[in-house]
Amino acid sequence: MKKSYVVWLVLLPAVALVAGERRHSIEPLHASVETVLDSVENYALFVFEPTTGFQAARLYRVGKESWMLHIVGELEGRPWLLTEKIRKFRFDQIRKKVAARHKRLQEDGNAQFGSPVFSIAEVFKLNLEAPIEVELMDRSVLVGTVASLSAGSMSFVTAGGARLDILDEQIYTVRRRLARVDGKNFFRQDPNQVRLFFGPTGRTLKRGEGHFSDFYILFPTVAVGLTDQFMVGGGISIIPFADSQLGYISPKVRLYHGPGVDVAAGMLYMGVPEEGGFGAVYTAVSTGSAAGGITLGAAIPFDLDHGTEDLAAFLVGGEKQVSEGLKLISENWLFVGDGESLLLVSGGFRFISERMTVGLGFFTIPELIDEFEGFPFIPWLDFSLSFGRL
Repeated sequence: MKKSYVVWLVLLPAVALVAGERRHSIEPLHASVETVLDSVENYALFVFEPTTGFQAARLYRVGKESWMLHIVGELEGRPWLLTEKIRKFRFDQIRKKVAARHKRLQEDGNAQFGSPVFSIAEVFKLNLEAPIEVELMDRSVLVGTVASLSAGSMSFVTAGGARLDILDEQIYTVRRRLARVDGKNFFRQDPNQVRLFFGPTGRTLKRGEGHFSDFYILFPTVAVGLTDQFMVGGGISIIPFADSQLGYISPKVRLYHGPGVDVAAGMLYMGVPEEGGFGAVYTAVSTGSAAGGITLGAAIPFDLDHGTEDLAAFLVGGEKQVSEGLKLISENWLFVGDGESLLLVSGGFRFISERMTVGLGFFTIPELIDEFEGFPFIPWLDFSLSFGRL
């Protein structure tokens, strides 16, 4: 018995090491294509859009039925690298299309193709100011920026200033999911940047991104980015034992995106079928970044039966990420109408993971703090799960 324990103690580290390694091998997209698809072959076969600045692509098998596609290019003077995981069904589709196009070119050397085999939905632009995570095949993760890029290697500068040359075959995936929080530290970026607690920011979801959110458990919402400038969300309440449920929809368009400034406008409409509804149109301006910034907004409520209400709401909010998984948020509203005003203030936290966030805050009216003998705060609870491209 003791001997078996000794054997396991010796073998376990080796088993863990082997389990932690990824095995990979490079494969061509087609037997007639080199293992590195260059711009000349791509121009003939139209596998990727040349307008993205495509330069080269490699395909690595990383599992029994999974592959990693690495695409590099340069657009507007900036190198970019896109890594995409592909399952067997998609892999077979791509290879069949490439084979069919190669056959057609052999039959007609002037053949042209109207659409690419693989659509690059969003070019991953990298520059000296864009921090990224590079996960290597051995599962280690590097944080830093890209100095230069070629089909075979990447020149990488770590957050500590060390310069490394990384071979393409050592790279598993690249993610731009980081934000510079202070002068030198990079933290995971908040995946839920389109709102504070409830109030909107000037940011929108990018094309292919999506959120499933839930407020107080009872109000689930799904939002998707249809383009980089336009997103739409909506849902229906799940209030127990209610005779009818509240439906809501919230389109949002980004009007301006520049260094440190995002401006958006949108609408929130809520209603019960056959009983009417109400909503608000708004605009929001966010300065700084999701790691630390200020949001100013204004909203005008409306009623479909009576038109615009004689009321306006003004938003002042702030957010500051203080660690890898924690952000501080304050959302404050001033409601003005009929010669009266009401101030609603809040403060709280957002807990951040790779794709999920949980918000916990407290809202109050300043007058209640002095007048109310009990607990003068209304708790706020929400969570959000991101899906799609990040």
